[in-house]
Amino acid sequence: MKPRNSSCHLFFRFIAIALCSLPCLAAAQTAPTRSPKGPAKIVVRPKFGGEFSGYDIDQNGTEGVLAEQKTLKNGNTLSAVETFDQKAGKILKVIRKGITQFDDDVVIGIVGTSTAIVLHEHAAPHGADRTYHLISPLNANKYTGLWQPPHFDTKELVFGVSHDQGAATAAFLVLHNIFPGPTNFAFSEDVPKNTFGKEITMTNPNFEPFSEPAFAFDVKTNTGVLASEGGGRGTSPKIGLVNLVTGKFRDFQGLGTGGVYGIAVDSDDGIACTTTGEATWSRFGALG
Repeated sequence: MKPRNSSCHLFFRFIAIALCSLPCLAAAQTAPTRSPKGPAKIVVRPKFGGEFSGYDIDQNGTEGVLAEQKTLKNGNTLSAVETFDQKAGKILKVIRKGITQFDDDVVIGIVGTSTAIVLHEHAAPHGADRTYHLISPLNANKYTGLWQPPHFDTKELVFGVSHDQGAATAAFLVLHNIFPGPTNFAFSEDVPKNTFGKEITMTNPNFEPFSEPAFAFDVKTNTGVLASEGGGRGTSPKIGLVNLVTGKFRDFQGLGTGGVYGIAVDSDDGIACTTTGEATWSRFGALG
């Protein structure tokens, strides 16, 4: 499963293009060429030299969390979960480290106030077994328990999560891939109370399993916002709105063309922004 964090860079790049007027573009064409500045002084590197398999930073604290994977010469995979200092970039604690051919870890994200969720996958003859671990608060620098929504089993794969840190409610989009057939479903969680909303299955073919629609959340209206490629590359994306309390769903044609690279929601103003082949935005209201 590929982390979506890289879409943030695309998001800001596309927003900058969208806000730039024609006079601005003309001025940019005559401006002197400047060399890229490169990374800032703070650079976070995984402790064991592997590749990132998800990361997030605590917007209400001083730490971040990452997972890394590294293929070793003997064919085994080193996987680790680590916390780091946001100001220094230094790895603070290795929370888990393993070297096998069967296990890996993925940071799902930080929700609520300083609660990190980390996925551990173990390959088995009948398919991957998955457990979700909590680091709550993140500065505990250790696993503090399991994340166990009541309708989960070992086959559930979370591939969409809201990033409204500080809000009590978080939302998740999940692939359910066992009998009688794969489905995508969404649900919400009251993070401080550790209580979960009902599972709402996506039945619209534009948001079917394995399409991995982009996912965000309007915390004010309890609305999950999905964006998919719809008819495929070269066509406009489809936008889906699902009320995570009532289950009411509607969809409409978005703007732009190409693959959906990211999505964000401004809950205060009721605006969702998607990045495709060009910057797009769509205003939406609360669902009844």
